[in-house]
Amino acid sequence: MFQLIHGIPWSHTVPAFVALLFALLYLKSKNVYFRVLFGVLWLLFFPNTIYIFTDLSRVALHWNTTGSLAHLSLVIQYFILEVIGILTFIFGFLPFESIIHTKHFSFKKQIYSVILFNFIIGFGMVLGRVEHINSYFIFTQPIRVLSAVLHIIASVDLWKLTILYGIIANLIYFLFRKYLLCFSKSLLIPA
Repeated sequence: MFQLIHGIPWSHTVPAFVALLFALLYLKSKNVYFRVLFGVLWLLFFPNTIYIFTDLSRVALHWNTTGSLAHLSLVIQYFILEVIGILTFIFGFLPFESIIHTKHFSFKKQIYSVILFNFIIGFGMVLGRVEHINSYFIFTQPIRVLSAVLHIIASVDLWKLTILYGIIANLIYFLFRKYLLCFSKSLLIPA
């Protein structure tokens, strides 16, 4: 019997879909001021997409607190959660792909830009996972955000975690990039 497992972080999908919404608004906006606004909001919310991947660490917690019949339900729900995270991450990358396409970066420069950007995303993931900073805190609690950023910068262990998350983001991105490029060329990125 399929049942929803209490405690699975479905709420983490909301900011991921918000990031996707801002990505689409950025791509469709013709007004330069709205484009900048949506671009900044996209950038703030974008780490929430791949952040869902970090929720895999909770599987063991839920596994040990559910009965054996609920294990299949648990696996299915986390699988769906991770697919949502990966899809919002890949499609949320469209604004960045649009920028490097519009700037006519060489292939080598595109790759370096994406790799660096994914490490910035990794930093954002550490802000969320370790410092418990939400994207909107930049507006509501800027001092807390600054303090968290400085804490990460000062911590060797958090730099290691940032690098790990950056590597994971790069692996996922480059694994699925060809599908994104096919999608973006056919629908969203102007020639």
